[in-house]
Amino acid sequence: MHQWFVKQGRIGIVRDGNFLNLYVDPEGCDKCLLTALDAKEITEILTTLAHEIWEGQIEREEYTQQYIETESGHFQWKNSGSVITVGVSSDFSAIEIKINGNSPFKMSINQVVEFIQIVQMYLSD
Repeated sequence: MHQWFVKQGRIGIVRDGNFLNLYVDPEGCDKCLLTALDAKEITEILTTLAHEIWEGQIEREEYTQQYIETESGHFQWKNSGSVITVGVSSDFSAIEIKINGNSPFKMSINQVVEFIQIVQMYLSD
């Protein structure tokens, strides 16, 4: 398991077969906040783990759980038990991640790739 204490809260990543489980523990707050360095480190680990899964013998299937963009400009993914939301904090000082429902959020490889791309987009802005 990979874990980080981030600007606000704690993030964990665990490989679960062909999926990655993303744990979000805001430690008493409503969301985790990540600095640019936090986000960069987390996306590097996600990229490495996703690459390992993709290069393995996974069964490829149609991707149907794509993100949606909210009215506030955040991005969300849904699975059977929860919703994960990623966006920029209101003061633009951090990337925020929030899970409503069950944690961890079980991410398919396609969701991981989208998540990485969106976080990198925020980092480049």
